[in-house]
Amino acid sequence: MADPERPSAAAARPPVRAGLLRNDSRAIALSLLVLATLACFAALYFAADLFRPLAMALMLNVLLSPLVRGLGRWRVPSGVSAALIVFMLLGGAAGTIALLSEPAAQWIDEAPSISREIKQKAGALLRPVRNVKEASEEVEKLADTTPGKSPEKVVVKSAGPLERLIASLQDIGVELAIALVLLFFLLSSGDAMAERVVAMTSDNERRARYLNALRTIQRDASTYFLTISAINLGLGVAVGAALYLVGLPNAILWGALATVLNYMPYLGAAIGIGLVAIVALITQETIGAAMLAPAVYAALTILEGQFITPSILGRRLTMSPINVFLAVVFWGWLWGIPGALMAVPILVIVRALADNVAPLHPLSELLRPLGDRGGPGRGPVEDNPRNKQRSA
Repeated sequence: MADPERPSAAAARPPVRAGLLRNDSRAIALSLLVLATLACFAALYFAADLFRPLAMALMLNVLLSPLVRGLGRWRVPSGVSAALIVFMLLGGAAGTIALLSEPAAQWIDEAPSISREIKQKAGALLRPVRNVKEASEEVEKLADTTPGKSPEKVVVKSAGPLERLIASLQDIGVELAIALVLLFFLLSSGDAMAERVVAMTSDNERRARYLNALRTIQRDASTYFLTISAINLGLGVAVGAALYLVGLPNAILWGALATVLNYMPYLGAAIGIGLVAIVALITQETIGAAMLAPAVYAALTILEGQFITPSILGRRLTMSPINVFLAVVFWGWLWGIPGALMAVPILVIVRALADNVAPLHPLSELLRPLGDRGGPGRGPVEDNPRNKQRSA
């Protein structure tokens, strides 16, 4: 009886080995995926000067392509539409800089006197720290018992705030120029590049679904970005008007700054409130009056973030606050302020891609708010045999 059992036991071994091989191949594939992801992030970090304008141009292309397509329905050539959009962006940026350059330069020139005034008004709070610093200096003098002439100290004069700002603006200007030139070529080419990539697929039906998915992604991302831009502009107007009413100087400057900073959720509001608090501390006579301006700023940002934006965007376009915060922190660490400003549009594009591509639907579930149980819609790229039968 033992002889017939041996072949069955031997026959049971190959499936076990096959299962182990499958598990090993999955582990190897996962390890390679992790290493490739880390390599991509390392390349994005060390070659930030190259990838920042490239990412900016690609992001703006996704957001503005529906506008070029809409102008194309009016028989406007894509090259003319692209040039018009780029010149509008340049004109808006130049007008904003011209409007805000004078008050911004004034605050930069007065930075040393502002620092002294802050120290004077906050002297009571800084007095214990000053006493500790003076005591530590006295201890260092007593401990220095080396005879002879003390060595000369070489003091390297660092660049002032204005020089650092000019250098930063030059770097930003070069990157913006590269991004705008690349944006012009992307917009003028229309969907030609995307169609070439999709043309690699031999199946005509799948090719059509890919193009529909691409246009859906562009439409969703563009709708989100335009809506957020309108909300941010309204917040900037409200902040500027409120700060003007409480007596803060250069209210237009702080309103424009609130508009730009609100593209960085949470972190932008914190930076804006801190700057307004510093300015109010300088310009107001009492601490109570100085706290009024940042309190108004904080109240308006809370009203916008918790009530206005969710009600306007609705459930379909609302993002998870945790994911938004992590995206701003990550891209801000990776690419600085430009990365923090691009974090939310990048996240929106990724979510739109996950909503419309079937294999990425689990990622779409992760990007949704915690209280939202509605799964992503069945995207146009999803290969469903039942849908194929119905269409047939």
